[in-house]
Order: sequence, then structure tokens, then C-alpha cells
Amino acid sequence: MEAQENKRLCPNCNAECGLDAAFCPSCGARIDGMRVCRKCKKKTPEGSEYCIHCGAKKESGAEKKEKAAARLSAVSSLLALISAFSSIIFAFFIGADQLIESESSTSQIAICDLYFFFGEAYESMAASDKFAIGLGTAISALTLLGIAAIAVYLCKTLLDWLNKKETNFLKPAIWAYVFYGAAMTLFMWLIGQSVYDDGMTALLIPSGPSIAGLAIAGVSLLASLACFKAKEALEIGVGSMLRHLIPALLLCVALFAPLFIFSSGLCKVSLDSGSVAEGGFAAIWGDVAIFEGRRGYETAYWTSVALVSLLIPLLLAYLVLCGYIAGRLFFDDGLAGKTPYFGFAAASVLAAYAVVNIVFVSVPYSYFADEAPIFTYINQIGLLVLSAIIAAINALPLIRGKIKGEKAADLQ
Repeated sequence: MEAQENKRLCPNCNAECGLDAAFCPSCGARIDGMRVCRKCKKKTPEGSEYCIHCGAKKESGAEKKEKAAARLSAVSSLLALISAFSSIIFAFFIGADQLIESESSTSQIAICDLYFFFGEAYESMAASDKFAIGLGTAISALTLLGIAAIAVYLCKTLLDWLNKKETNFLKPAIWAYVFYGAAMTLFMWLIGQSVYDDGMTALLIPSGPSIAGLAIAGVSLLASLACFKAKEALEIGVGSMLRHLIPALLLCVALFAPLFIFSSGLCKVSLDSGSVAEGGFAAIWGDVAIFEGRRGYETAYWTSVALVSLLIPLLLAYLVLCGYIAGRLFFDDGLAGKTPYFGFAAASVLAAYAVVNIVFVSVPYSYFADEAPIFTYINQIGLLVLSAIIAAINALPLIRGKIKGEKAADLQ
């Protein structure tokens, strides 16, 4: 009986604790009725609203959540700014590496950046290809205008933030990333149309800075989106946030598709020197089909040109649709309204892109390739699976709404 009087029960786990114990040995909960003041770090009664030593007010759970949400918002904004500035800065370093093949060896050289049209290459190309130089100048000018527009949008957002207005840096960051991918796509297409008359170019791949910019901006954007969703979970509750978490994560993957398309293996070229070269998305313009097509494989060449003409608008449309869905999904009314239909459109465009790319590789390779590019098919099948998942996720709210409507009709 005396031993029982020298012990007390933990209010958290009901374990027996000594009378002089400040913490429960089983669960670690504080059991002495005291708390540590966040300001002076001294013990004060748990039930007191203010510290008995320094008078600091007790911080409520709501206040803690509010501060945590504010910190997550600040981190999200900082990462979004890093992503936006990376997209803008690295746009000036968009470039290509050219794999040159001679009789017995190969060498890889950096041929240009986005604005090579205004340098010596401008003069050399102008003499032989008026169309390419005119189109190149137009693309460069549009890229400059795009960078300027996004910079203005970003500056406006910064000014709103300085004026204590409600701001979100994710919007300009997403559109800067979409713009970066679009500018890179157009640039690689144009360069691919301009460099293959030399009879030596075997492959064209994006330069290291191009891929680095896409990766840095993309990773920062993904981390910013994650912080944004975590902040939302604190504000509206985990249950409400989880309903949109899966489609949000899938959208992040969808926005990263350009990075994988550009950098993963899509093309395998057997060179005359005996070596094998592999390239990513941009290699479709340096594909052996186009290279050999100019040596007499007219069917392969024109098939390649036709399919590339389809790939360009498909990828650009996909990037724009992803940007729109991101805006609706993260900042407006979630998956309500017409967003699922745009999700279907993005999934359809991505699937069409994968199918066209499979046809692009299969048809020209059937003319002269020694081995089928199996890894190319695997990559495109992955894009098809991704498009199916995006479509299925966007179908869920529509199906759920239809079921609820039918149940309501039955009740009436």
C-alpha cells in the first residue's frame, strides 16, 4: 500500500511513475504539471496562460501551426524563386553538342548557344540557308521577348510581396520552366535542320548547361511544390490535402517529363568508326535516319521529317497544357471545373507523342539499322503508362461526381 502511494499514473499512457518524476519513463510525456517557457526556458505551470518568470504568453497549437505554415511558405517561395531565376538565366546557355564522325574516329564539340545567330555562325549560315537563319533569328527574338515577359511577371510578383500583398511565386516559376522547355525544343529542332549538310554530323545532343538548367530549375520547382502542399496540409488539414496529393504528385512527374525526354536514351546510332552513340530527345534530329537519308534513303529521310514535324507541336502543346493544369490544380479550385478535361488532353498529347516517336524510330531503322533500339521502346512505353495514369487520375472526380448524381437522382 505504501509502495502504491509513492507512485502515480501517467495521464498519457497510464504507466506507473514515481512521485518525483518529471517525465513518464514509458512514453516520455511530462507529468509534473509544468511546461518550459519558450522565451526564458524556465519551468512554469502548464495551466498558466503567461510565464510566471518573464510574462511571455503561452503559444497555442493554432499559433504553432500558423508559424510552421509561414516558414513552409517562405521556403516554398525561395525555392520557386531559385527555379524561376534558373530557368531565366540558363535560357541564355541553351545549346547543343555535335558529334562529328570522320573516317576512323569521332569527336564531340559544342557548336553553339541560343544566340549563335547573332555571331559568326550567323554570317556563315546566311550564305547557305536563308530560311534557317531567318527562322533562327525569329526564335531567338521570341525567346528574348519570352524571357523579358517572365522577368516582368516575376518582378511584379516581387513588388506585390514587398507591398505585403498576397503573392505566390510558384506561378511565374512554373511558366518560366515551361518556357525553358519550349525554347529548348524549338532551338534543338532548328539546329538539327541546319547542321546536317556537312556530311559528318552523326548525332546532336543538348549541351551540359542546357540539361543542368532543366534539372536545377526542375528540382527546385518540385521541392517548392512539396513545401506548398505541406503548408496546405497544416492550414486545411491532412485529410483535405490528401485528396489532391496523388494528382499533384503525378502533375509534378508530368512537368518533369521534358527532362527525361531530353536526357534519356531515345536513339542509338552505329557509326562508321565502329562505335555506338546514344542520344536523348534531341537526337531525333541527329538520328542516323536523317543523316543517311541525305545519302540516298529518301523514304527514310522524308518519313523522319514528317514525324519530327508532328513531334514538335505535340511536345509544345504538352508543356503548355501541363502549365495550365498546374495553375488550376495548385492555386485555384483544385480538380473542379474543366481541369480534368485538360488533364485528358495532356494525357492524350503525351500518348500521341510516345506513339509518334515509336513510329519515328521504327520506320527509319527498318531501312538500315542492324539492331532495334529496345531501350527506346521501353522509354516510350513508360510515357504511355504515365499518360494512362494521368488520364485515370483526372477521371476520378468525374466518375465520383457522376455516381453522386445518380445516387441523388435515385433518392428523389
